[in-house]
Amino acid sequence: MLDQSKQAMPRFTFDIEGCTINTFHIEKCGEGHPKHVHDYDHVTQVHSGKLLVTTPHSVFEMTKDTKPIRFPANEWHELEALEDGTVFCNIFGVGKYEQRLVTDM
Repeated sequence: MLDQSKQAMPRFTFDIEGCTINTFHIEKCGEGHPKHVHDYDHVTQVHSGKLLVTTPHSVFEMTKDTKPIRFPANEWHELEALEDGTVFCNIFGVGKYEQRLVTDM
């Protein structure tokens, strides 16, 4: 189970053409982004390893072979690494850094 108190921080972050790209390198299985919500859409793409994605509608795994997924604004989601060394990116509009942890299921 994902530790709700330990949120992953991006290893790299940069802005280009109106987008921000945050690249996360998750060292240990079970780490990632606890259940949270944004006021904006964003896309997640896995580059290596395996990510467990949980939303109000589904639970599924993502790998480098999985099509990137768009998370709609105001819908909670959780991202948990299922393998050590998982690498993924979150992509969103420049200046859209706010997120709120969600503590009720």
